[in-house]
Amino acid sequence: MEIAVETIIILIIDSSASIGSSGSYVTFVSGLNVTSVAASVDGSQITAPVPKSASGQTYVFITNVDVSGQTLSDEVILFGPTIIEGE
Repeated sequence: MEIAVETIIILIIDSSASIGSSGSYVTFVSGLNVTSVAASVDGSQITAPVPKSASGQTYVFITNVDVSGQTLSDEVILFGPTIIEGE
């Protein structure tokens, strides 16, 4: 039996930074794919599942809107980027 495992990314931000628990997204940019995932915020810890579209070198941002399939712009970026390496 194969068990599906969901990868979760956990980001820690400066505790003095202000980020609301609603309207926050973890946005993954992999090649030309832009995918936003609703973030779970607990104090200075932000968690979100890593989408399948995040493969190879992927840039990760915290944004204030879902920009899936759109162009990422400075106006929506709260934090980032950080870089992860996917399969």
